[in-house]
Amino acid sequence: MQEKQDGGKIVFAHMLRGVAILFVLLHHALIFFYSGPGAALDILNMPTAVPRDDWFAHALAAADMALAPLLLNPRNWGAFGVGLFFLVSGFVIPFALARTTRTGFLAGRFFRLWPAYAAGLGLVIAALAVTSHVAQRPFIPNLWAVATHLIFSHDLFLRESYDLVAWTLDIEVRFYLICALAAPLLRRGDAIGVALLGAVLAASALFLGADYIEGWQRHMMVGRSACLIIFMLIGTAFNFHHRGLIPSRTLCGLVAWLAALFASAYLIGPWSRGIEAYLAIYAYAGVTFALCYVLRDRISWHRWLGWLADISYPLYVIHAINVYAAINLLCFSGVPPVLALPLALLWALTAAALIHRLIEKPAHDFGRRLARRL
Repeated sequence: MQEKQDGGKIVFAHMLRGVAILFVLLHHALIFFYSGPGAALDILNMPTAVPRDDWFAHALAAADMALAPLLLNPRNWGAFGVGLFFLVSGFVIPFALARTTRTGFLAGRFFRLWPAYAAGLGLVIAALAVTSHVAQRPFIPNLWAVATHLIFSHDLFLRESYDLVAWTLDIEVRFYLICALAAPLLRRGDAIGVALLGAVLAASALFLGADYIEGWQRHMMVGRSACLIIFMLIGTAFNFHHRGLIPSRTLCGLVAWLAALFASAYLIGPWSRGIEAYLAIYAYAGVTFALCYVLRDRISWHRWLGWLADISYPLYVIHAINVYAAINLLCFSGVPPVLALPLALLWALTAAALIHRLIEKPAHDFGRRLARRL
């Protein structure tokens, strides 16, 4: 029975991290070629240098159209990866909470997230400074916006996102806080308690996302967080089953209940307008996670996928802007797009590996030691 690897990592969950970051990375890298995101170009503070008549862009657009009926086109790959990340987080977090106090858990999470994020955000801002300099445009970071990123609350203050991924980390931190508050439920595997928690979150999402307060954008962001935390609790249900706290029948019922709550809250919330396809993508992520869980005894460690999973967090933080900036700068210098893409990916992987080795891993190890002491 192969469930764990060195360091106590659950193999199937860690491999899914590698799959998730691969889809997110390819999403942001490929979509830049055939539909250069206006928001990203605004943040880069530099006009696009990627030739839209390049054969590579046309090939990607053709693949996009071919996969569109299945809702698997590259425009949606990022959401698939994010969905996997949310489910894996929901699955593994109760393990950390079961081994320590609430205070120790939150301290460990702080050192797990914040140092690497601060370093990654610094690299993102440096990339934006370089693109602005090349384009001969002024770039002065908004210090208040940077501060809201660093406290994982930029969406509540309605600030621009420098890294394009901060909104998911805001939700992740809120999930940690809810887990700390609901620690007794998660430690004993209380399926009814988690089902009721999901219902409360769904009611909150439906109320805060209702049309009659649509102008209250901060409330909408909290409603979106509540909606996606329900999705994360699906991973928690699998955690209960993995720990032998609930039988398979209870797992199926709890997952079905949480999935129904998530879909209801998502479809009614105004944040879903125009992107209903993402609900199907989250369903793909849920089915993928469930299948990998069922087959977890047969999933073995893969060296390169494991390495991607190891560096997935810093890579997630830096990849969007750094890949966009590298592609644009290389094309601006005359490098063909088909060569600019792998070079940009190589740069992002190298930078993420350095952040993981020099900052993330030491900080995480310290956080674990601190959590045990607390």
